[in-house]
Amino acid sequence: MPKGDRSKKKEKDSSQRVATDTTLPPADEDNESVGSSQEDSVVSEEGAEKQDTEEQLAFQFGEAVEQLLEKSGQVRLSALARLNKLCSENVLVSQLAGSVETVIDTIVKGLKKGNECAELLHFALLLTVQIGEAQEPWASLHPLLNQLSADPAASPSERAAACQALGICSFIQAEDPQDLVEVMVHLEKLLHSKDLRIVTAAVKSWSLLLTAAPAAIVSTLTSSLVPTLNKLLESVEIEVRIASGQSIALLVNLIHEI
Repeated sequence: MPKGDRSKKKEKDSSQRVATDTTLPPADEDNESVGSSQEDSVVSEEGAEKQDTEEQLAFQFGEAVEQLLEKSGQVRLSALARLNKLCSENVLVSQLAGSVETVIDTIVKGLKKGNECAELLHFALLLTVQIGEAQEPWASLHPLLNQLSADPAASPSERAAACQALGICSFIQAEDPQDLVEVMVHLEKLLHSKDLRIVTAAVKSWSLLLTAAPAAIVSTLTSSLVPTLNKLLESVEIEVRIASGQSIALLVNLIHEI
């Protein structure tokens, strides 16, 4: 090929490469576009998954609550097991919206009938934690828990569960300090129970309420209750001794803070 022709061919190839290079979009713009699309896709998928999960939880919760009214005791127990699991593992604020009164009414009816009391009491406790400071459960459950915890006809395990639920429900939902004091006085009477399960639950609930009690009554409680707690330190049941020792330590700390 003549020298002049080779020079022209090189210039032509060079021009084609330049033209080709100038048609490519900037790499940064491509990366930004792809990254933005991926982020939008991830956010959209997460939102859809969250909505699906909440809808599924709402369905499971509503279905289990309805089954609490079934005649079959086995069905009711299974429903309570699922409800307690749901309340233990999830935050159900949105699922409970608008249905608190119905759920509490179902619990109250079951407790009055004496059906699955221990499981219902545990559910009431977990439900109170989910609801927070709303007054609906307190007004309905407080009298019933008082009655059940002191009922000699109820089983010791049910009475102990009632003590535990009474303590936590009162701690979270009782607005009037006098209500707390009245519950503490009620629990003090149960410290003399012959069943150590009831005594242990009563001591623990009493100690919990002591942390929220008015400072004015702490000194009074010290003089009136420490002898009883000291006596419980001699119990054969280790849980009773531990709970009593913790209560005494709590009283001492609170007195120092006054």
